[in-house]
Amino acid sequence: MTNNKRVVSFILALLMILTALPLTVFANTNEDNQKDKNVVNGTLKGDKLVFKVLETKSTSPKKPKDEAKKFQMRSMAFDDLELGDEIINSAVRSSGQTINQKIAVSLITLGLNGEENRMSPDLLTSGLEIKLFFKMTGQGDDSPVASKEITVQKNGTLNTELEIPAEIGAGVLYAEIQNPNSNVNIRLLKGADSTTDTRQVDENSTWDFGFEVMEIVHPLVKLVAKDPYGQDVQVGNLKVKFNNKDLEVPFELSTMNPEYNLKNNKMFDPETGDGDINELNVYDSSNPPKLEVEGETGDETSGYKVTLDGVEYKVNKEYDYTKGGTITLTSQPDAIVPPTKPGSKDPVELADGYIRLTFDANEKVKQGDNGIKGTHTQGIYREQEKAYIDVKENTDYGNQTLKKLIGELKVEGKKEQKTYTQDKNKPWDPAVDESGPVASAKTYNAVYEKSIADKIEEAGGLKGK
Repeated sequence: MTNNKRVVSFILALLMILTALPLTVFANTNEDNQKDKNVVNGTLKGDKLVFKVLETKSTSPKKPKDEAKKFQMRSMAFDDLELGDEIINSAVRSSGQTINQKIAVSLITLGLNGEENRMSPDLLTSGLEIKLFFKMTGQGDDSPVASKEITVQKNGTLNTELEIPAEIGAGVLYAEIQNPNSNVNIRLLKGADSTTDTRQVDENSTWDFGFEVMEIVHPLVKLVAKDPYGQDVQVGNLKVKFNNKDLEVPFELSTMNPEYNLKNNKMFDPETGDGDINELNVYDSSNPPKLEVEGETGDETSGYKVTLDGVEYKVNKEYDYTKGGTITLTSQPDAIVPPTKPGSKDPVELADGYIRLTFDANEKVKQGDNGIKGTHTQGIYREQEKAYIDVKENTDYGNQTLKKLIGELKVEGKKEQKTYTQDKNKPWDPAVDESGPVASAKTYNAVYEKSIADKIEEAGGLKGK
């Protein structure tokens, strides 16, 4: 059988993202090139992903002393299973000598839908950096006795040698990927597992293993929650489903947990889950993956909306199989005080679907008259002449949120060194409607309480006296 057929069967335990890449270390178990594989889990230790590739132990020579010393190689997944023939090393007669052990490391890639050698070109562009190191066992010292850093290119095999002690007794070969979470090419995810196994392939005693990397649709989905002006807001749990043909992955997003990796879903747990993570490798351009928000109403034409904790949000869903997904929630409160522009006292631009009501603290007077000049004393428009409330189109004037925001407005007026307070019975001119839809922008001027003398003076009755 060809090498390609040998590696068709693979195991996904550690998946890398961007278009997350499940990493597998593989090899055949005999010299007849059968498909059988022995699997070993990789573990994340700090910032290093470590694979326990193979174990060796010395055996007693069965031939004259000038015969080469032999070592057995065992799969770490099956301690009692020998892989192929014994590994034959160079003749050694005394301690202190070393063996230039041959090692062959291959990197096989599969694109979406399991297509061999069709991985996206922007993935693993520089190959996979691996550190090989060998540790002796049973010696009371866990330090490596030999190590080497290599880089294996996509769909290639790197032949190298590692100088190890000849009289090793027993030892273990490890393959390590440095900083898997910061590697921009493969971006391994913390906490994920990988698998590994090994094989002996020829009479020259080469230790042969490989990494198999399979592209999947991008598994990350993010939540963005904004108010109508693009400022961040807090939201509770949002229930979401990722649909990819026959695959449905449920999960939750929130402000506290705004990013989710589909690979981490419990349905893909190898021990307790009933889902097949290989389905993330499937991509159909005529029926691409989609995101669905539980409880949403509407459609792609009119737009989607969902209500969380009594607040209505616009829902915008985007998913790209090479970049991942983003769900953007935009709150749609019935009424809201607009923030000011950065470095300015003016309000930000009006949000789509809203109407702006302006509350002017200055008294409304005829042109040329000298009325009371006022300022707001509360809120973000404190010490300014005007404050603003943006109201969702067709919201009723009797809406409790709108009435509350209007009731929180406080103003103070001054004229000729005299201070005025707002009229409690008629605070605004014109009077704010009690009911009916908010259909157009309006400006309201403050009305102030005045003494009888003020009113007589305004009428001109005491002037000149």
